[in-house]
Amino acid sequence: MKVSLFAFQYVANCLVAIALIDVAKADLVKMCLFYKVSGHARTDPILSQECVSDHVHTFYGPQLFHPETTPEDLRNSDPKYSTSVYKENKSLYWHPSIYKVGRDFTTNETTYELVEVSFSGPYYRWDRDAPAPIVEAFPPGFQMIAGMDPTLPGLNLFSECLCPKPCNRTDNLCESNSTFFPSQACGEMGIAMAFPTCWDDSKGLGDTGDHMSHMAYTIDGKVAGECPPGYNRRLPQIQLFVRISNYEGGQHTFSDNTMPDDEEVFHADFMNGWDEGVLEDIVDNCNPLPGELDDNYNPECTCEQFLTRKSTLLDFDTEEGRNDAEAANICAINTRTHIVDEEIFFVKGGLPRGSCSAPLIKDVPPSFVDECGLEYSPNDFNEEECEGQGDTMSSSEEESYSDESGSEEGSYSDEESGSEEESGSEEESASEEESSEEESGSEEESGSEEESGSEE
Repeated sequence: MKVSLFAFQYVANCLVAIALIDVAKADLVKMCLFYKVSGHARTDPILSQECVSDHVHTFYGPQLFHPETTPEDLRNSDPKYSTSVYKENKSLYWHPSIYKVGRDFTTNETTYELVEVSFSGPYYRWDRDAPAPIVEAFPPGFQMIAGMDPTLPGLNLFSECLCPKPCNRTDNLCESNSTFFPSQACGEMGIAMAFPTCWDDSKGLGDTGDHMSHMAYTIDGKVAGECPPGYNRRLPQIQLFVRISNYEGGQHTFSDNTMPDDEEVFHADFMNGWDEGVLEDIVDNCNPLPGELDDNYNPECTCEQFLTRKSTLLDFDTEEGRNDAEAANICAINTRTHIVDEEIFFVKGGLPRGSCSAPLIKDVPPSFVDECGLEYSPNDFNEEECEGQGDTMSSSEEESYSDESGSEEGSYSDEESGSEEESGSEEESASEEESSEEESGSEEESGSEEESGSEE
């Protein structure tokens, strides 16, 4: 059979076009990291180095979150006492703690029970096809706060209820008035947001001022979007997600939303603790993996080949996202002897609030715990085994954030299921509360988590 030169050239051109499309789809790199909680305390090392913070925060990463903690302290820390899977990333991430709001049947007082966060994870994204400035790693000493203005394009703040089911709380407080927390119970409930990527280096590293204005989202809110005028450098996007297994439904709140004049606004903090040179190497040399969609916000996770798994993991062989978090679980420290002596796991009447409102403990290093009976316990949650129930956002969330989570950022479940959790559909499968509750071996983080009825 003869093939004309024209036909041959046509086929060749088509193959080239397909290859170019694949390359275009592979411009965005996504690196997925997974964490258990490293502790809870009324501290914010970015906002105040001298006082307790206004409200309780939940931390991920090194067990160094005293107000006096610096980026240098993080870089010099022992990775053994961090909930990071990898040695090289000693960064610290935190957000207002999540509480179940209840009622004391005897006194009729409001109760606050710290909720166990099953796991959290920052996804790092950068796009090789983004316009100048070219993306670079976070510089030493860098820190930022994001999320205070939920209207900003690019924040892409939303929550999601996976495997919804009826709320069966014994206190009957199943009606939620929250934007984030649904009334129905969920096999797994999640919150996600993205940090900005454009940096005005003339405003410093985020260690002065409001710790926010040195950063801005791209003009269109997308990873590859143009930076606003004056923001002359581009950094990777961090999308932080938080997951709660067996969410009970009903009344829940953030620790900074318990006073009459408070507003429900989710925000998060980042303090760079990467070993110098490591993230630079990843950003420069980690090749993107092809995606299936044109906007391609969710390619497969990659870059693990540039990192070193800790030898102290509870299980060294897991490569299934949330199970990585379980493998990196560690014994809790007692923050009541190290930061501030106050009850934060189960409180009646009201949570401790107010900056500088309690004595800050100084010059007492954290008492790290090497052994507390922790064992590796893989996840058994599977979104595809939800008795036929589909994923749904909380209704208020749907109204408020469907537009923001729409195109590029996709949906929360897409983030973790489609790519991050290289465990496929099982990705969303994560009821690891069992293992995180096992943290109960140690008084504060694990045991205290259990004190509160939930680790985090």
